[in-house]
Amino acid sequence: MQSIPAPSGKSTAGTNSTLPATQKRPVETREPVSAPHMNSDLIRAKSLFTPDETFQLMVERAEAQPNADVDLVQQNKPYHKRGAHWYVAECYSPAGEKMYVGMELIDEKNLAALQLYAGGARSLIRGVATIFQRALKGNQPQEKTDRQLTLLGIQNRDHVRELTQKSSKDDSFENRGEEIMESVHGAACGFSPSANRMEYLTYASSKPIPDTGFLASLPGQCLAQNRDDLLRFFRENYGHLIMSVISRFSGDDDTLENRGIIKNPIFMLEGSFREIAIPVIHGFSALIAANEFGRTKFLVRALAEMHNMMKAALPASEFIRPVDEQNFFHKDNYLLVKLEGLQQKFIARTASPTASSDPELVVREKKNQQ
Repeated sequence: MQSIPAPSGKSTAGTNSTLPATQKRPVETREPVSAPHMNSDLIRAKSLFTPDETFQLMVERAEAQPNADVDLVQQNKPYHKRGAHWYVAECYSPAGEKMYVGMELIDEKNLAALQLYAGGARSLIRGVATIFQRALKGNQPQEKTDRQLTLLGIQNRDHVRELTQKSSKDDSFENRGEEIMESVHGAACGFSPSANRMEYLTYASSKPIPDTGFLASLPGQCLAQNRDDLLRFFRENYGHLIMSVISRFSGDDDTLENRGIIKNPIFMLEGSFREIAIPVIHGFSALIAANEFGRTKFLVRALAEMHNMMKAALPASEFIRPVDEQNFFHKDNYLLVKLEGLQQKFIARTASPTASSDPELVVREKKNQQ
C-alpha cells in the first residue's frame, strides 16, 4: 500500500486547552474563510485527503484508555457526563431514526486524526459532487457511478436518481444534487479544529459511541493505492458519523460559537437522518454550553439554506440584535441567538418515538446498528 505523505510543519497546539470556562481569554483575530472551489474532475487517489497546513497525516492512533477513576455520571438532564470533557446523549431524528450524540474536547492527542477526517470529508464531498456532474452529462459510464456508490455503501439508488434528475434552484448547477454538495462543501470549509483554544467536537453518529470516546477511535493515518481504497477507508472509519461541528468556547464573552459543519454525503445520498442540524447538533451543543459552561448566547455563520432554516425554526424573540451595528454580527450570514430555544429543540428529540411501521426505516435502523 502506498502511504500519503505527511506535510512538513507541526501542530501548534498550546498547553491551555483545558482552561475552565470561567477564565477569560483575549479576543482573537480570525481570518475569513475563503470561498470553496469545486473541482469538476475526479480527485486523484492521493489527493482525496487534501491537507491543511497543520495536518499530521502519518501520526499514530492515540492510545486512549478508559479512565477507571471516572464513572458514568447520570444527571437530572437528558445527557450523561463522562469525565471532565466529554458529554453524550441519545436522541431521534424527525423520522424516528435513533442517533448517538457527543461532545468531546479537542486536544493535542486527537487533533491530527481529526484534521485527517476533516480533509477526507471535504474531498469526499467534492468527489460526490463530481458524480452528479459527470454522470448527468454522460461523461461517466453508469457502471462506474454504480461502483462508486457501492463502495460507499449507498443502497437507496432511487434517492440518488431523484437528486440527479431534479432541477436545481440555481441556474449555475446541473441538478439539485450538485447544488446540495456545493452548499455542503462550503459549510465544511469552515471546519478547522485547533487544540490551542477551548474547542470541542460536537457530533451525531448512527452507531453507539465507543467507551473510550469517538475521537480516540479515529485513525491517525491513511494508506491507499487508488480511489477505491480511499472510498472504502472513508466508509469504514467515518461512515457512521452523520454530522459534526466545531464548538468553540474561546473568547472573553459568554457565547458558544459553532463553526464549520460537516454533513456526511453518504447519509445525504441515502436520504436518511434529515433535518437534524438545528435540533440535534446545534441544540445539543447549546444544552451543554448552558448547563456546563454557563453560556447564554449562540453564534453561528449559517450559510445558504441553513440561514433561512434557523430563522424559521426559532421565534423572533430568540434572536439578539447587536448594539454595535458596525460589528460583524449585523452581516446577513451571521446569527446571534439565545440558547433557550435551541436547547428545547434538542430536548424534544430525546423522547422515544412510536415504533415505526415503515419497513425501509426498520431495515435502515438495523443496518446502522451493525
